[in-house]
Amino acid sequence: MLRYKRKYFWNSWSEEWVVLYDDSTMAWFKDARGKCMPTQKHLVKESPEMLAIATWTGQVPQRPPLPSGAKLSQLMALGSGKDPDRVIWMLTKSDAETR
Repeated sequence: MLRYKRKYFWNSWSEEWVVLYDDSTMAWFKDARGKCMPTQKHLVKESPEMLAIATWTGQVPQRPPLPSGAKLSQLMALGSGKDPDRVIWMLTKSDAETR
């Protein structure tokens, strides 16, 4: 899965591996084995106000540009609709992964 990262000087999509745990913790890892420390964690149950997928992401402010070859149907947003800087943008590698 790709995750959008906002930096001071540039923004980019980077490939990371995502693990969703039973307690609703979503964790992102740089390594596919997940043996290193996660780069970020988020409790999904603490973001009930916004989980947007595909065309519904059009309602979320500051939607990032998609990389070449990606489709809107692969895009997901998780976070707070009140604070666009706290939205986590994710992009699956195929339509089948979004379903």
